[in-house]
Amino acid sequence: MGGERLKIILSLTPPLLIIFTLFFGGIFYGFLQSLGYQPAIGKYEINFSAYYNVMFSERYAKLFWTGLGLNLWVSFASTFLAAVFHYIRIFSKWFISSFSISNWINWESRRFSCIS
Repeated sequence: MGGERLKIILSLTPPLLIIFTLFFGGIFYGFLQSLGYQPAIGKYEINFSAYYNVMFSERYAKLFWTGLGLNLWVSFASTFLAAVFHYIRIFSKWFISSFSISNWINWESRRFSCIS
């Protein structure tokens, strides 16, 4: 049984390694380009001026911080609602199962078992 699992893992490793390398390599290269590093056109200097302009300039700062606030609000609200619905589901299952007919029958038989 363990040999089959190892065989599956080893057969999936090469394609997954290629996919992860291309995916994360592309993300890393895009991040470097956003910092200004573009060797294809002769730019080798890394700076944060684009990020600074978006976050603190008069033209874009309000849009950036409003968008960031909305994004954070939506993510926290959806996480909170998901947790609330999860707990409602868990406790409703527990509540329904604790008052099911089979539990009442078992409770009645336990209650009268000491009489007979």
